Amino acid sequence: MSLDSQTVSVVLVMFFAALTRSTFGFGEALVAMPLLALVLDEVKIATALVAINSVANSLLILATGPESTDWRGAWRLMLASLVGTPVGVYVLIHVPESLVKLLLAAVLIGFSTYSLWRPGAWHLENDRWAYPFGFLAGVLGGAYNTSGPALVIFGSLRGWAPAQFRATLQGVFLPNATLVLVMHYSAGLWSSDVFYYLMWTLPVVALSVPLGYWLNRRIHPQSFQRFLYTLLLVLAGMLLWTTIRQSA
Repeated sequence: MSLDSQTVSVVLVMFFAALTRSTFGFGEALVAMPLLALVLDEVKIATALVAINSVANSLLILATGPESTDWRGAWRLMLASLVGTPVGVYVLIHVPESLVKLLLAAVLIGFSTYSLWRPGAWHLENDRWAYPFGFLAGVLGGAYNTSGPALVIFGSLRGWAPAQFRATLQGVFLPNATLVLVMHYSAGLWSSDVFYYLMWTLPVVALSVPLGYWLNRRIHPQSFQRFLYTLLLVLAGMLLWTTIRQSA
């Protein structure tokens, strides 16, 4: 079966997005959604495609690094995110999308810029803050498949190591993403187009996981923090640009 240019573009986007996720532990949706919006005619196809690939990616990352997963640190985030997910679906339906995305981009740009300027200025001493960060992650995940930033900010403020970052976030992402899948299925988003693209994207997601594992193990912990904040800054810029472009 030959690939048309649109399918090739979708596969390349999902490989880059999945590699970002498998290296840093997050960023798949923030990379994929703006780029897929430029390639696919329907955002609903992109949303469902990213959600299914996200679950597959989480399962594979957990399988490659189970010893690095801090379940004691993850359960609060997991519980709070599950509570926040239905709120996110409500936000998706009733709150202007551009307003939420612009606010999210502004917060990420401000936080990332300050953290690069003054590294280590902020630090969380315990896991009690996991509840508000997890709830916010659930809201953003239920609304726009973008639960990563809130979890990344929490993990960075707690000083997680690169391997712990990569694996522990998946323990939070997985139940949240699974709940999103159920909601997408109930809403009728699992179309034949989604399954067509899945046939091509799932293999490249599987390929990205060992490559991301290899890259993650070669990043120094101090450099990892700078990589995280720089990546957040870039992703926030992409989110800001696509939101302004769609609103124009």
